[in-house]
Amino acid sequence: MKIRTVIILASLAALAAAAVKYRLVSQPETVMDGIFESNGRTELKRLDIASIYGGRVEEMLVDEGDHIVRGQIVARLKSTQISQQVQAAQAGLDAAAKARESALKRRVSAEAEVGVIREKIRLAGLELENARKLRKDGLVGQTELERHVSAVRQLNSSLAGAVGVLEQTEAEVARTDALIRQSQAELARLEDALSEMTVSSPVSGFVEYTLADPGSVIPSGGRIASVLDPLDLSLDLFLPSAVASGLKIGDEGRILFEGSGYMLPAKISFIASEAQFSPKFVETRAEREKLLFRVTLKADPAVLSRCMGCFSGGMPALGYVRYRHGAPWPATLAPRLPASSEGDDNFPKVSGKTGSDGASLQNGASCQSHASDLPDGSSGL
Repeated sequence: MKIRTVIILASLAALAAAAVKYRLVSQPETVMDGIFESNGRTELKRLDIASIYGGRVEEMLVDEGDHIVRGQIVARLKSTQISQQVQAAQAGLDAAAKARESALKRRVSAEAEVGVIREKIRLAGLELENARKLRKDGLVGQTELERHVSAVRQLNSSLAGAVGVLEQTEAEVARTDALIRQSQAELARLEDALSEMTVSSPVSGFVEYTLADPGSVIPSGGRIASVLDPLDLSLDLFLPSAVASGLKIGDEGRILFEGSGYMLPAKISFIASEAQFSPKFVETRAEREKLLFRVTLKADPAVLSRCMGCFSGGMPALGYVRYRHGAPWPATLAPRLPASSEGDDNFPKVSGKTGSDGASLQNGASCQSHASDLPDGSSGL
């Protein structure tokens, strides 16, 4: 008799649970024509700050949670090898400069020598012409004429040698010029590498993690810290094909932060070209859709800049997309910002915790999604 009673009570409890589940699944939520709602978690763009060259960390100038600005120094590294290479390159540049100076002096001397010989050749040519006239008149002998001819030949030979020396000095000057340019380029490269030992942040944001400590040695490309960009917030939604087919890049959307009631305007920045299996963390009101399309909502950076640090990654949120163009946005989905944010009257401020339907949201509220009037009777996520 007792066993029979227990069986009857268990059956009634199972029927009651099934009835509750059926009611939750079958009853629609707030009706929003053309608007689809889905849950997810927000993400801030993460940027890893790394060193181009390896070295030993001398100073870490930031801590986790610090707000930093673009160009702010994050860490200072030291590399004895690069410092020595800079000194060697500077010494090579100085030696090349001295070699060029010496080559220039030799070129000046060779040019002067060529000029002297050419002047001697000019005078010797005049004397030879005069000797030929005198020989024609019989005033000088043949031996005197041949002496002048021989003098001109010797001077021409000396000129050829002096010109050869001049060409050599010019080539030496050109080689030292090239060596100087090469040394300057090498020195500039090493000085740039030395300046990279001071690592700065390329963006403004909040330090999420510090990945190095003073005294540690990091390799080339080693990470030093990771930074979150508070102006690059997004929310990934997983939507059925009936909804995704009505969306396009740039369409307007909303991001509702559960528990706070803050509502951010957003735009669709990504739509997957292929469907994928529904992730386990996506909660569905009915049986889960097997294949869904990932759609990314990106919050407006101009709006985020009015309340730096108010929003972070990993926060549970609801995303809204308008898959039917022309459908009006409900008043309950109007953008709402924290009361401490700076802005204009276009964005109402809230200090309480309200949901998308104006009701109070409790911590740990269900992240279920819903939609109404979907094509082909598709269910919400």
